[in-house]
Amino acid sequence: MSQVRIVQLDTTRHINKTAIGPKALSLIRLDRIGLKVPAGFCITAAGFREHLEQNNLSVRLKAAADELAKTESLAKEELLSALRQAIVEAPLAETVRHEIEKHYRKLGADYVAVRSSGTAEDLPGHSFAGQYDTYLGISNSKDCIEAVKKCWASLWTLRAYEYREKMALTI
Repeated sequence: MSQVRIVQLDTTRHINKTAIGPKALSLIRLDRIGLKVPAGFCITAAGFREHLEQNNLSVRLKAAADELAKTESLAKEELLSALRQAIVEAPLAETVRHEIEKHYRKLGADYVAVRSSGTAEDLPGHSFAGQYDTYLGISNSKDCIEAVKKCWASLWTLRAYEYREKMALTI
């Protein structure tokens, strides 16, 4: 069975809460109880991992994490900037790209927002509010895909990295 890469917010199937972040899971739950939730979809952690693995970024992130632990602030920012750039510039896995394009078209919206819903966000005792980037006014699937990659890359801003480090959280 293939991994689920995209989950519609109006899904009725069981969702593994480690596959999507708490924001997306909350929207799914609100939809299920009949509250108005805008149409949308969530890219799962499997989709993110596929992007990293296809582009050999998992190895690079692991090496960078080891390096960041022993690096001073200015050098950390340079290393983190290079990681963000690599994530954004890497081509999206074809399977993930096709699924995003399909689900984007299904929305039929003039504009959409692309925002994070990290799987480690807002755990008890932790709050990632404002740590990751959000993109508004996205009007086509190409820009949607770029915004998705930029959201993923925002895991590696100095602010987000230092918060995870302070809270002893790993990606």
